[in-house]
Amino acid sequence: MIPELRQAIIKANSDYFSWDKARQERYGQDITDAEYKIIKGHLYKTLFGITLNDDTEDQCTPEQTFIFNQAILPLAGIGDNCFFLNEMGSKGALDFDTWYDYDFDAHEFQESSKAGDQEGYTIRPYKGTTYSRWARMLIDGKFYYVTLLTKAGFLFNALSDVEYDYINELIPYRFVEGKNHGKKEKGGSLWDMRRDAYGLEAQLDELETRLRDYLSSRHDYLVDQCFNEQQKAVYFVEVSEDELDPSMTIIASDPSVMKEIHFKSIVADCRRYQQEAAAVLQCAESEKALLKSFLKNQFDDIMANFDPKIVKLKKKLKVVIGDGVVF
Repeated sequence: MIPELRQAIIKANSDYFSWDKARQERYGQDITDAEYKIIKGHLYKTLFGITLNDDTEDQCTPEQTFIFNQAILPLAGIGDNCFFLNEMGSKGALDFDTWYDYDFDAHEFQESSKAGDQEGYTIRPYKGTTYSRWARMLIDGKFYYVTLLTKAGFLFNALSDVEYDYINELIPYRFVEGKNHGKKEKGGSLWDMRRDAYGLEAQLDELETRLRDYLSSRHDYLVDQCFNEQQKAVYFVEVSEDELDPSMTIIASDPSVMKEIHFKSIVADCRRYQQEAAAVLQCAESEKALLKSFLKNQFDDIMANFDPKIVKLKKKLKVVIGDGVVF
């Protein structure tokens, strides 16, 4: 903990350093807006010479944002690695003992929401989610932005690096303004951007329809495969782009190993099951190759056999961009 943070905490709540570790961690998780503002204001003033106001964060440089995130972590985080879940919601890292507990809770919430929104929806059994979870923590004493992900999620997400870029290679297209783009609607303006595929718009739509079916099927396959294999492995993949964005992806092979990983000792627990990342990275490359092969085969079939005159019915959607929204 840097001296500036210690000063800021005393300024906000002078009792903090008389508490035990458990109470300090709970305070960091449940801190009031008023006391957090005092701490944040002191850090901005002492570290950057900036007076905190509503526009301060918009004016900060990437370096200042990075320094602040590092500085506040010992207050906001828990356990040996100052683990901080950088996720929206009313629950924090102290509300879950293990990675498994957190992931299972997220699954239950998502499935219940889908069941409530979609009539006849069948709740899926938990086999590990494929969503990225964002966190911040210290790894070997160094600050990192961390993505927590299951192996199935990592492999499935890798496909997003390929899908639309490769489709654009097969059927080049660009976005052009439709006739209603920018037209004023109540509360905003219409968003009407159309794709110009140089006469192959119908073929492009068909290829993307087949892609969606493939991705849905592949997602379920990867989830089942990783769940059934139970490799009980963890992989660390560093993805830092520069010194102001130290980033690490931590991949859990399946829920069985997630049960062994406690948020308060996350790095030590992960390292007990750590394996070389090369294996999972190779799996990701294989998935990308499979997807490209699928898209090429479907493209060839569409160009040879698809009748673009057959129009599929689609529900029309109206997208309105609120006034003042900047892209």
